[in-house]
Amino acid sequence: MKTLLAYCLLSCLCPLACAGGPGDEFPPIGLGAYSLHFNDLFSITHNQASLAEMTHVTAGAWMERRFSLRAASTYHFGVTLPASSGSFALTGTYFGYETFNQQQAGLAYGRHIGKRLDIGLQIDYLAAQVAGYGNASAFTGEVGIIWHITDHWHAGLHVFNPAQVQYDGNFKETATTTYTLGFGYEPSEKVMLAVEANRDVIKRTYGNLAVQYGLSDNLAVLGGFSTDADQDFLGIRLQLGNLQIDMYAGYHPQLGITPGAGFLYTFK
Repeated sequence: MKTLLAYCLLSCLCPLACAGGPGDEFPPIGLGAYSLHFNDLFSITHNQASLAEMTHVTAGAWMERRFSLRAASTYHFGVTLPASSGSFALTGTYFGYETFNQQQAGLAYGRHIGKRLDIGLQIDYLAAQVAGYGNASAFTGEVGIIWHITDHWHAGLHVFNPAQVQYDGNFKETATTTYTLGFGYEPSEKVMLAVEANRDVIKRTYGNLAVQYGLSDNLAVLGGFSTDADQDFLGIRLQLGNLQIDMYAGYHPQLGITPGAGFLYTFK
């Protein structure tokens, strides 16, 4: 029954058209892109310009199970590689299960442009598979900028698939083009508030909000809301030396709980 429900849910969300868009993951993972002290490897999923602030080799993975359905699971991994002129990143994402799944692989680069402006871009390979219908794939890209207005206020703009490329293969769907505007406020190194608005070419608008508060050097709490799936979420972040562990859960009054976890290691 759960598998059938998941398949209907995926179909209603038009996953082929929405594949690879920014903000598909839960808000607590990545909204640190609009900050100086809270950005990390997962920030790349929201804006590649956040790579400019990353100066160490990092590797990590996160996963979530939307509404506790195996068929709506997402797995993401990545690694950052700093260079003298900026930072590179390799990322990969898998969404779905045996009957229906999507994959995304990306190569990203970010660097400073002046003292307050960061810019980033990414080349993406998208693929999808539906049992009984075959496979489809496409190459596309995304670009983002982040303006650090002050040490406390930040703003970003991101565009995914600006060329509106179409899948090759058995499907003739067009990957969505999504525009994202984000803002971040961090009154101190322990507190961050971030908001994000997304709009795609099918005129779907949704937003994310996240708050992070550091209780100590090793423990922080996360909270917020996503209008994309109408879910509240709450989580914690543990810092154990160079290892960062995120654990969170979202709640939808009709569809239930979405658990998730992320692990990030920084090679200092």
